[in-house]
Amino acid sequence: MAVRWTPTLATSGSLLAGALLALLLVLTLDRLTSTPLPDPLLPLTQIERVQTAIDEVPDAAAAWVQTNLPEDAPMLLGPERQHAWYRIGFDLPDWQPPLWALLLQRPLAAVSIRVNGQLLADSGVTRTQLPEYRHDLRYNLSPGMLRPGHNEILILSVSQTRRAGLGRVWLGDSAQLAAYKAQRNRIEKDWPTLALQVIAVLAVILAAFQAVRPQETAFGWFAAALSGWAFHTALVERNSALFGLAAVHQALVVIGLVWFVVFGLVFVHRLVGWRARRVERSALLFGLLASVLLLGLSPWQPWPLYSHLVLWLVVPGVLLVGVLILVQLWRAAQQGRDRQEARWLLVLAGMLLTIGIRDWLLDLNLIGNWQSLRYLPFAAPMVFSVFGWLLLRRHVQALAAVEQANRDLEGKVAEKTR
Repeated sequence: MAVRWTPTLATSGSLLAGALLALLLVLTLDRLTSTPLPDPLLPLTQIERVQTAIDEVPDAAAAWVQTNLPEDAPMLLGPERQHAWYRIGFDLPDWQPPLWALLLQRPLAAVSIRVNGQLLADSGVTRTQLPEYRHDLRYNLSPGMLRPGHNEILILSVSQTRRAGLGRVWLGDSAQLAAYKAQRNRIEKDWPTLALQVIAVLAVILAAFQAVRPQETAFGWFAAALSGWAFHTALVERNSALFGLAAVHQALVVIGLVWFVVFGLVFVHRLVGWRARRVERSALLFGLLASVLLLGLSPWQPWPLYSHLVLWLVVPGVLLVGVLILVQLWRAAQQGRDRQEARWLLVLAGMLLTIGIRDWLLDLNLIGNWQSLRYLPFAAPMVFSVFGWLLLRRHVQALAAVEQANRDLEGKVAEKTR
């Protein structure tokens, strides 16, 4: 099939609309997901680190090293779990809230906290299924734990899928920090959970549609793609590894994203009725190789090389498949059998690809700040809207075809009975 690359105004407008929708969504979410810290708040900045035995609380004679937060501690060779001790010294300020609370910025690890020698909290540093908290942690300090003058906080950070480390730490009023944490929970937990539910419901609807109309194989492929997206989103939101397999869990996070785009490409080909076997085989081969590579190298996940592999090889491959989807929809919008559907899907694909690139830049630490989130799950309502319209349109077309067939049949019967 010859490819006509001269863009029509409608096709160019669809692609531009997708990019503009993505930009609008990003700007809106940047505003909605930014939460100002309470005021007043005491940032704790006198930080020291040591990496002595995990089961022995280090004393003042240990080889403490001055450091700054946030940081990732040096890699420890040998132990299955990475760990680091942090000592934080500070003087109480003049202002005194009714109750003090401690706020930890996304530790991405399990933590154990001691305040002036007293155990404040243990979030599971010795659990078999080690949690790695991807959200801010808040702890109330009992009256009397802090004393006038100098105080000391000792934090043990333990991680299994990455280097141990610690984000920023603050001390402030318990009520204010509780309100702040509640708002962050809505943004970081409730909204992604709602998006996951939207994705899962749409996957079930499309699978049911394909079961009722087996000839509509395209929707079965997109149900599979959405299942990969839902799987990816669900695993990202978990604080503890699936079945306790930490390394495999993190590999499956990326694998779910890989198959989302691979199945999405097959969906586009089936929808527009094209046979692009070489392209599909290449995409399926990429999915298989990426899956085998990620699972095979998962035991070395804490090492920087693994994250480089994901960020500089696998994720760009995912984005490249996204570009292929965009190109195929561009072609379909100009020469396909149903150009209106293709143009709406081109808008959607352009939006998803733009957001995917933005999330990749965030993971590379080239944009964003410590409150920034991946925005791909928040595109779920747009996906639901487009496919809801698509299914409704197909249903109306099917009803119209049946009615026309009935009218034709009635006309033939009337002619024979004359």
